[in-house]
Amino acid sequence: MAEWVSHARGAAIAAAGAALVVGFGVAGAALAQQAKGGAPAAGAQQQSAWVKLCEKAPYNKLGADGKPQMAADGKPVMEDKELCLTHHEQMTSVGITMVSAAIQKLDGIEKLHMMVMVPPTTGIVMPAGMSVIVYNKEQVDKLEKKEKIDEKTLVGQKLMFTICHQNGCTAENEATPQLIEAMKKGVVMVAYATHVSGQPIPYQVPLVGFANTFDGKAVDNKAYQDQRSKLQETFMANRLEAMKQMQNPPQQAAPGGPAAGGPAQKAPAAAPKK
Repeated sequence: MAEWVSHARGAAIAAAGAALVVGFGVAGAALAQQAKGGAPAAGAQQQSAWVKLCEKAPYNKLGADGKPQMAADGKPVMEDKELCLTHHEQMTSVGITMVSAAIQKLDGIEKLHMMVMVPPTTGIVMPAGMSVIVYNKEQVDKLEKKEKIDEKTLVGQKLMFTICHQNGCTAENEATPQLIEAMKKGVVMVAYATHVSGQPIPYQVPLVGFANTFDGKAVDNKAYQDQRSKLQETFMANRLEAMKQMQNPPQQAAPGGPAAGGPAQKAPAAAPKK
């Protein structure tokens, strides 16, 4: 993580968030694979960290002027459109979302939409919004070697916070064609927020499988939701187990005493009578 912080400072990008950043979205990747129909065969390509979900829903019908059409009775004219989300989510073992990113595509709308959610960390400067920057393999290698990156070669996007709730704070903006193309070729996207201290703390979003997932077919919604429900059950079991451990912490043996759960030492035999 240090290389992302260092680069953010060098690029004068203020950032913040939680110090906890989990791996490459194992839970989300597993859900996507299972919804597509089972685990990959041995030797198959690396599992995607993204999943594509689509569904049809009624939306306001827009006229040639881009404004919603209204019927003679004053009610809005509705039409069914397909909404697709190419989504990545990283969660802890108890189901807390550490970072979530999605590209939204609505049928009939040319522009794409990006949303990034991070934990509601105390001290985030909301008006400053967030920045996302995509790094390709060559740029990541340079960061790891602490070599300088030409800032002109980086592709990024500014996002503005739109809502905060108990699960996280979401920042949004248009996902430009340049950003989508960079994501398809990149290896990691890093989201930066601004902390009141000015210290940059990045949120890493892997781009493994993004291109194929974005351009490919959506997973089966029912299969995905079934697997999601099973995952929630696992999270609940982990939360209960964590609560039990907090309520009944393991006992530590006193210095020189028997180990917790170990056999008690025998009392010394009485001294023989003289």
